[in-house]
Amino acid sequence: MDFKGGRSYLVSFSKPVSTTDMKVALTESFENTSTEVKNYGTNDIVKITTPYLIDDQSEEADNKVRQALITGWKNSPV
Repeated sequence: MDFKGGRSYLVSFSKPVSTTDMKVALTESFENTSTEVKNYGTNDIVKITTPYLIDDQSEEADNKVRQALITGWKNSPV
């Protein structure tokens, strides 16, 4: 994958997380962009990097991406 940047988030959970399940859940929320979901140190912390709305650097876009992250997480089997 040729990744060109985007927004990155570190998300900590109270139990181990399947990055595959999380990525599937976020795919729809981030409108099928090539989002990366990887464990970060331990299996209860994930780093999520997405090019969703990459060309929009406004605060409104930041809020929309964060909301999409929350929505995707809520729809995941985590």
